[in-house]
Amino acid sequence: MIHRPERNTQFSERLYNIIESRMTDPQFGVSELAQAMGMSRSTLHRKVRKALGKSVTSLISETRLKKAMQLLITGDYKVSEVAWETGFGSTTYFNKCFHDYFGYPPGEAVNRTFSESGPEITADPKITEPAVSKRLRNRILAGSLSGIVLAIAGYLMFQSNFFSGRPPEKSIAVMPFINDSPDSTNVYFINGVADAIMDRLFNISDIKVTSRTTAESYRGKKRISARKIARKLGVNYIVEGSGQKLEDEVLISVQMIDARNDRHILSRQYTRKYEDVLELYSEIAVDVALQIRAVITPEEKKKLENPGTKSVEALRMYIQGSEFYDIKFIKPEQSVEYVRQAEMYARKALELDSCYSDALALLGETCLFTGRMDSAIILADQALYYNPENPKAYMLKANIHTVRRNAPELEKSILNLLKYEPDNIWAKHMLGGLKYHRGEFRDAFLALLETREWFGSPDPGFSHMELVMAETNTLRIARCLFAQGYYEEGKRYAKEWLAMSNKEYWGYNYNVQWGGMISGRFAETHEWTKDLPQDLIARDYFGMNLMFMNRYTEAADYLLEVMSILEKEGNSNRLMQLLTGFACLKTGKTREARDYFEQCQESSSNLLALHPETALPDVSYAITDRYWKSPLFALASIHAARGEKREAMKYMRQLRKNYLANDLQVVMMLEIWPMFDNIRDEPEFQDYLRMAKKHFEKEHIRVDRLLRQRGIITNNEPGQDPRSLPPV
Repeated sequence: MIHRPERNTQFSERLYNIIESRMTDPQFGVSELAQAMGMSRSTLHRKVRKALGKSVTSLISETRLKKAMQLLITGDYKVSEVAWETGFGSTTYFNKCFHDYFGYPPGEAVNRTFSESGPEITADPKITEPAVSKRLRNRILAGSLSGIVLAIAGYLMFQSNFFSGRPPEKSIAVMPFINDSPDSTNVYFINGVADAIMDRLFNISDIKVTSRTTAESYRGKKRISARKIARKLGVNYIVEGSGQKLEDEVLISVQMIDARNDRHILSRQYTRKYEDVLELYSEIAVDVALQIRAVITPEEKKKLENPGTKSVEALRMYIQGSEFYDIKFIKPEQSVEYVRQAEMYARKALELDSCYSDALALLGETCLFTGRMDSAIILADQALYYNPENPKAYMLKANIHTVRRNAPELEKSILNLLKYEPDNIWAKHMLGGLKYHRGEFRDAFLALLETREWFGSPDPGFSHMELVMAETNTLRIARCLFAQGYYEEGKRYAKEWLAMSNKEYWGYNYNVQWGGMISGRFAETHEWTKDLPQDLIARDYFGMNLMFMNRYTEAADYLLEVMSILEKEGNSNRLMQLLTGFACLKTGKTREARDYFEQCQESSSNLLALHPETALPDVSYAITDRYWKSPLFALASIHAARGEKREAMKYMRQLRKNYLANDLQVVMMLEIWPMFDNIRDEPEFQDYLRMAKKHFEKEHIRVDRLLRQRGIITNNEPGQDPRSLPPV
């Protein structure tokens, strides 16, 4: 176990227990620990310093590193896996921190021994895999891994008949089949039956088939009628069934229901030898298609007859591996073990058929989950080599490009996936997040509203995946509304998100603060936030809001106090340095202003040098509050505040090049952000401002028309007009 030299007090015992319970969460830091301990950050810092003689930041970091060493010296873990399990997120950053603390790289840990004076770590023979935290799991589901991942979430790219309430005529949902056997191991076979039939139906372009993720959410919900399920899923037909495997034979019963009149149009039993089950799946799919007179082209017939593998046992191994991989989201406390099981079965399937594209894609997903990026890329390419139309392989590609922050390739992968599986809800979910972050708000709203229509209101029967997607969907609608100037409507959706997110007040306050500020409601925003506890306030927004109101003395006092706390904790914050520097400059604290500006300038320049992609479009700084958090924005602001117009305009040109400016915040910052006062009259700056307003107004008109058509906006007033922003 991790050695705890200070474990003699109830306070330190509780500290360690909380840190270790949140070990895998890369977002767990001082604020989260303070909240869990039930005290403010300053109180926590003071008590930790007194009890343990170190800062809170150091305590968390050291605990993570000692746990990492404990995992490494067992010899069972790769460095990338340990980085993941101890919450570092980035293997490169983990390597640096480990070397700084222990004096050698993590790869040498197994071959090293520890002296009594060194950091005391012991290998625990009963060590168990740390669980993947809920927050990290949510990010995986939303396509957003901490620190390095494009925030991808919440889109359905479509405009289908379903949104109008009229399902396509030949639309089907294949529900999870029921295991008729008392043998629990038969479940894997039965689950595979429904998947196999669905895969074959996907190949028939004349039929709209609901994705497996969508259908899976109804597993075990026997009380819901076929008609209700069909209405929820936007289909006319429901396929359901049951079956069992008895020695070398299989017995499968299939029913097909026309949900419009609750009439059975197919009810048949199929009996085959187990070795012939692959042909049986194709036979069932054809029977289903014939019931609704679907046209099957010769090319599609060939696809139906090609099961992806000729080995029934390889298929069985793949199905079991897929089951383990999918269940990790339902039982996160055992997710690492489930992924290991999934990898084992994927490898068994490939031993039986090395060209099995689905098994290659599954193995690639397990590699990506455990941080083996190079292996995941190779496996994705291999999967597509053997089957260029495999949607699972394209999903793997999409997940890889999400982690690599390669938005153009991400979009290409998702579009290819949707070409071969048009109703894949996760693919649409990811593509929509990209539209949102690019500032393509009308397209984002189209998707978000249809997603919302599909989900309806969350209920106790929602699966975890459904709930995560519903939460993300609601929050994205709120932020899109704020970004387009619909403050009151945005607050309404933010409150709905608050209820769904288990009352995460910090997130609610953060988003509504941002929405109020970019809408020019500075006094109103200040009034409702000034009495909030420090751990529930977005401190950078609070200080920025004071500066928008020209209350620089209050802003300087507040920001200097916050910076003092952050510095004691060893927490450098580039954006807080920017704000504090300017507040000090405006109040005559020239030395402090110089110091904070220099710190911010250095960290912003380093960020651009180490990660040049942050200066390009399609990265996480692309829209919403990320505009002012761009290193380009910080550098332009610093030079402008100092009166260095030439340098300031150099960075403004890069901002202009890389931001579509469809967001109200971009207009607001250019119009009245006080750090730009010295360059605001420059002709080139004014031209950028005019362009930003033009972009915003054009997008706003399109969005306003759509929102009124959908009933989201019902009053006669349009959203925020950039011309109505408060004067400087």
